[in-house]
Amino acid sequence: MKHSVKFSMLLLAAVLFSSSIFSQKGEYKTKTVGNVTIGVKTGDHGTDRTTNTVRVLFTGDLHSCADKWPGLTAFIKQERKAAEETGCGVVTLDAGDMMFGSLYSAFSEIDAPEYRQLALAGYDAFVFGNHDFDLGLTSLAYMFYNRAVGDNSKDPATKENLFFPLNVTANIEAKNEGGDDNKNFANALKFINHQPYVILERAGMKVGVFGVLGRNAYEASMANGRIMYMDPVETAKKVIPMIQAKGADFIIALSHSGAMARENSEDARLARECPEINLIISGHDHEAIFQPFMVGNTAIVSAGANGTLLGEFDLLKTPDGVKAGPYSLKSVPEDITPDPGATILFNDLKGKVADQFGKRFHSSPFDVIDSVAAPLSMTTDENGFNPMDYDVAKAIFNAAYFLKGVQMDTSKLIAIVPAGVLRQQLPSGNITYSDVFNSLSLGRDINKNPGSPLVICFLTGSEIKKICEFNASVAFQNPDTYMTFYGLNYEYNSAMPKMFRIKNVYVHGKKIESSTLYPVVTDLYTANNISLAGEKSHGFLSLDPKDNTGKPLIDIERQCAIRGTSEGWFLDYADVSEWYAYAVYLRDKVVLPDSYPVPAGKDVRSNAPYFIWGAVVLIALIGIILSLKSMRRKKK
Repeated sequence: MKHSVKFSMLLLAAVLFSSSIFSQKGEYKTKTVGNVTIGVKTGDHGTDRTTNTVRVLFTGDLHSCADKWPGLTAFIKQERKAAEETGCGVVTLDAGDMMFGSLYSAFSEIDAPEYRQLALAGYDAFVFGNHDFDLGLTSLAYMFYNRAVGDNSKDPATKENLFFPLNVTANIEAKNEGGDDNKNFANALKFINHQPYVILERAGMKVGVFGVLGRNAYEASMANGRIMYMDPVETAKKVIPMIQAKGADFIIALSHSGAMARENSEDARLARECPEINLIISGHDHEAIFQPFMVGNTAIVSAGANGTLLGEFDLLKTPDGVKAGPYSLKSVPEDITPDPGATILFNDLKGKVADQFGKRFHSSPFDVIDSVAAPLSMTTDENGFNPMDYDVAKAIFNAAYFLKGVQMDTSKLIAIVPAGVLRQQLPSGNITYSDVFNSLSLGRDINKNPGSPLVICFLTGSEIKKICEFNASVAFQNPDTYMTFYGLNYEYNSAMPKMFRIKNVYVHGKKIESSTLYPVVTDLYTANNISLAGEKSHGFLSLDPKDNTGKPLIDIERQCAIRGTSEGWFLDYADVSEWYAYAVYLRDKVVLPDSYPVPAGKDVRSNAPYFIWGAVVLIALIGIILSLKSMRRKKK
């Protein structure tokens, strides 16, 4: 009931503030086209002079990079002003994942700092990324409402009303069923005027912008199964004619899908099947694309991640059609004067984070815990070894081994770390708690503290063998899914067909037993995505996490999260997060023996199986031929 009252009060406050937010110069005016209401932003962007050029400023995967906001915001304003003075129209767009990636995301729900920063920098539109749903649907709804509470809707420096960008994720909607989460999310989408596309009028030209959340990104998100999701390409085919009907001169797609796979990427498919798109601004892969990836006449670009680069792409309207102009990725100048409003926003947020961190961990997030001359690589080599993953695996093994209250045979304990949980490399030189969190920033615990908690579950030897098989057969196709182990190694034969490659698996030097239960420590984000691995392997990697009695776990989050205290950890009420386990490992200079082969998988390639499989196929063919001959004789 208290939750319901709280949400009702937030909704009332949001409605009261919305009247002032949408009454300023440069607002979205809503128009109805058929059954669809679109937003048209007009106002000061652009001049009376026209060059038939629109300059697109863009970012993506900002991931709560609050320390970059003052400089990035000032740079965006500077580049926008410079372009407008030459007669260019300017639009400013973001390709998703504005949240999660630093300790500053601890206040995403309460203060909506990421959303407010987009408004401070003058963004026109953005698309949802998978990590924007890490808050959960209701908390995400609170975030949108909280941007309208108090002075959150104003520039902290000038106290002028902020214009908030439009969300144009066309291929998602709230479900009509599913309880309060869906109702809250649906109401929030209405409040922020979520639309499938927007027409932006700039320097006498119309720019149509729509967005899509990629399938792989959606399936890896906390929204998977909780919202209505439509195929990105099929959605685009419906939205593009609507944009064309409004007389758009240019069509831009914000796609949180990724283009790293190039011709095989989701963005390439979107460009092939929807050639009307002039520009695809890609997010999700964190890749900085310095030369446009062309699919037909569609350019695909990306500005990397964490606010280090600003993308600029010119679209030119000519008698022969739309042409691509200059393209660049620019670093934020070190000597740029920070934006006053973004500076105030950042300093306020930094103080709140430091205060909360101090209460929880009895230290500052900016305390130095280690120093290294050169950072560990987080790249998986051709042998499947990832140095930083291996370090994290040792750290969570150490945390699980010494925590009290967990009934398990530690001689069978295994640590598992997928490459995809590492977000960025640790710096050289001094390393702080905040640096470690930025490297392992996925997820939240049940108390909404940032960082995915560790879980201990139990798998049978045969299930663990399947994970090794997945590593040896499939994982190299998607490096983010490759598993690094501590306490386990295996032998495989790469000459064998996929899913039949594993020869032997060893846990702490002993051959694995198929029916024996083995304790496994990993992070909650990984544990909750085990089912996804099953889908990607066509059901082969179907795993059922269990408790120490072998009973399948229904709610991993509430039944497996490690709780309790450990000397020196200062965790009287919180779960042990993966990032903090790694921070303690570095801080305390923990040394664990490298007594298990590195990398864990050893290829004992032999061509002998080819002869065996060849013989099997030959025998099968002979059998088929003999059967056919026998059937013909009977017919005669």
